[in-house]
Amino acid sequence: MFVKQIVNIFALTIIYYTSTIFLGGNVTSNIKQIAKAAVATYVITGVLLLVLSFLLYKLRLSDSVVNVGIWIIYGLSNIAGGIIIGKLMKNKRLIWGMLIGALYFLLLLTVSLCTGGIGGVNWVKIAECMLICIMCGGAGGILS
Repeated sequence: MFVKQIVNIFALTIIYYTSTIFLGGNVTSNIKQIAKAAVATYVITGVLLLVLSFLLYKLRLSDSVVNVGIWIIYGLSNIAGGIIIGKLMKNKRLIWGMLIGALYFLLLLTVSLCTGGIGGVNWVKIAECMLICIMCGGAGGILS
């Protein structure tokens, strides 16, 4: 529980300082735009995971194929989130996209910590997930 609180405080600190120091602008407006893009990113993830679960059910996919599908979903969702935040913010889109990727990863990490699903996980895989989320979010920001 303590780790969850630290992760949440860290995420809010990133949002606040990124919005004020590095990116300028109205903090309240920036947080609203970030929330819109983040919600859209999670909705896209949910829809894509439903499609993957349907494919798993119908095609009896192997675990390795499902794992690759999950990584692809993380990447596509963050690219979409980066594009959305880039269109909303209109400047410094790379940084905004990377911020969306970082927030996406922090939520994944928080959910994993809360559900106890991170105990036996390789920390290298967690770092890979973080890099995929941040890089794809930045790529989406550039593409916007």
